[in-house]
Amino acid sequence: MATPMLRTGYPDFFLSRLANIYTIIEDRYDRYKPVMPMMMFEAPSTRSFENISQISGFGQFTQLGENELIPHDERVQGFDIKFTHVRWGLGFKLGKHLSMDDLDRLFPQDGRDLADSALDTQETTAANHFNRAFNENFVGADGKVLCATDHPQAKACGSQKNRPTTH
Repeated sequence: MATPMLRTGYPDFFLSRLANIYTIIEDRYDRYKPVMPMMMFEAPSTRSFENISQISGFGQFTQLGENELIPHDERVQGFDIKFTHVRWGLGFKLGKHLSMDDLDRLFPQDGRDLADSALDTQETTAANHFNRAFNENFVGADGKVLCATDHPQAKACGSQKNRPTTH
């Protein structure tokens, strides 16, 4: 269990005031634009979990000769996926005197650093889908890693290659 942060834990800031010159620089690098919304679709939910059923697509077009009939394709239900929402959290405790003596606003009450941690957690969690794309410990609903060279097809009982045989 975390204990409150006290003045004695930060002697440079509260005893010698050494840090008053340059140390109080916002160490946030440059604010970066979140990548997760560009890479993934996020839908709001009020449920504790979501069940999703996939549906297959259509095969590739085929070349037709003169007066040849157009082949038809159909869709079938694919794999089922269950997403269980998780709860995330992090906090901090400040001692009363540390908060009152915080002349340089090292510990602002607005929680900006906590917001940075929340964004970093969200971005890292989203990036792990790609970081683990080749890791056999993390497979999708089809039992394959994201970057497998073949994925089972629901309708053809075969496998779907990641790239067509002809370009």
